[in-house]
Amino acid sequence: MNVMFRTLLPLLVVAACTGEKLPEPSEPSGPSEKPVCVFADKGAWSVDALGMFKVPENSLGGILRAAQLGYDGVECDVRCTSDGVMVLNHDETINRTMRNASDYSSLNEDVYISQTSLDDLRNNYVFASVIPSYRTKIPTLEEYLYECKRLNVVPMLHSDIKASYAMAKQIMGDDWVCLSDDLESCKSAREVSDCLILYSTVDENTDELFGKLEEIGGACGVSLTEPGICTPEYVSALTSAGYLVQVSSFSEADEGDAIKKGVSYIKTDNIYSQNDETLSGSG
Repeated sequence: MNVMFRTLLPLLVVAACTGEKLPEPSEPSGPSEKPVCVFADKGAWSVDALGMFKVPENSLGGILRAAQLGYDGVECDVRCTSDGVMVLNHDETINRTMRNASDYSSLNEDVYISQTSLDDLRNNYVFASVIPSYRTKIPTLEEYLYECKRLNVVPMLHSDIKASYAMAKQIMGDDWVCLSDDLESCKSAREVSDCLILYSTVDENTDELFGKLEEIGGACGVSLTEPGICTPEYVSALTSAGYLVQVSSFSEADEGDAIKKGVSYIKTDNIYSQNDETLSGSG
């Protein structure tokens, strides 16, 4: 897995627009310069000044953009359609991120992925985007994995679906990451793969947490969603025991603080949750 510096991400955005060559990263000289692996949360999605999607969440376009900007990996959310096909979507419904394909109108009634077939999802709905070329169909997990493999980015599956682990193993081998807040799901992933497994937790008791990580076994660690838990002592206790620590969807300031404390992974959407001037509003 390639390693990059979080501090280079703003430069990566500029370089993508201007074609400027990035400076070579210097050797780490202290905790503040410790290299971390950076994953694009739901892909490198983007919005305009009005909060309208440019690059949609959990889209193949978002994976490509993450690769272009130098991310190590891309996190996705896995759900199952009514006919048992695994697709990418963060919410239970598609209403926030998709529109009617026929006239690009908003959805008036909730459309639940679990109650809708893949054919219905693909024939009737497209991603919301102010850029017409991004108004694509919902991707399957299989398409996502093959795109990650093609682009040489590491997939992170936020999933409790055991079949998703088997598919990731089949396509990616062990070069993928499982993310779950369910201990049994983490253990199920370990049964099929030697991949990295991150247990999402708000548990402040490291002694109890060590017991859970021992149950998972192999290469594993924690994913933290609460900045208050991410203290130097907490991170040190985990990393000293050989476990990885990821912070998920922190504010940009909290991410920088977490890196100084020694975290290994960042799952971020900070650059893309703001107005992204690097994409044209037409196309």
